[in-house]
Amino acid sequence: MRREHPDLPSHYIYTACQDASARVKSFLAKKRRGEARTDKPVVRNITVWLDETMWRLEGYTTVKVSTKSGRRVAIELRPHKQFWRHVNGGWAMSTDARFKLDHKRRAVYFYFIFKKEVRPYEPRGYLPVDVNENNVTMLIDSTAYLLETDVRKITLGYAWRRKRIQERNDGKFADLRRKNRAKNKLREGNVKRDIRNKIANIIMQAAYAKRYAVVL
Repeated sequence: MRREHPDLPSHYIYTACQDASARVKSFLAKKRRGEARTDKPVVRNITVWLDETMWRLEGYTTVKVSTKSGRRVAIELRPHKQFWRHVNGGWAMSTDARFKLDHKRRAVYFYFIFKKEVRPYEPRGYLPVDVNENNVTMLIDSTAYLLETDVRKITLGYAWRRKRIQERNDGKFADLRRKNRAKNKLREGNVKRDIRNKIANIIMQAAYAKRYAVVL
């Protein structure tokens, strides 16, 4: 890659190799689990990784990025509310970042990485958690809290929608690509993952406030 792109900073080549190896590793893991939809990795979204030598933040409104000419290009920021939440919440910004280009909107999207050091503690007690199909129950100081997830309803709803997509696109002139695109837009996994993350966040905040250990 250095021979093919002699004018490109070496750090861009290094992070491109990191990106490629991460994608291949993820693809091989999915292939072993039988979740891969193609025979080889396919890059749909191009994201550029940046290490500490390739960018720097000036204040909270400007990012300067290195270019192949050796100069740094200044890009004005419009930070998202999550950005301010982390900055004002005691989180430290990592030296790594990513960005991608949106040619239609003529925009650049930056992805910052924040980290926060949390010191472990000796548990004062225990917070039991029971995971069921439609709810998660936790017990705090003899009081039970029921967190409804409705995973069963979500699963049945998406199954019905997939069935309707199958029926509409089956037949003599079935369009397999159109059917697969429609199924991929359902995002069932993302919805369920979002519910799990929110439930886990509630449980961990309750345990941390009491300095308890979580027991499943």
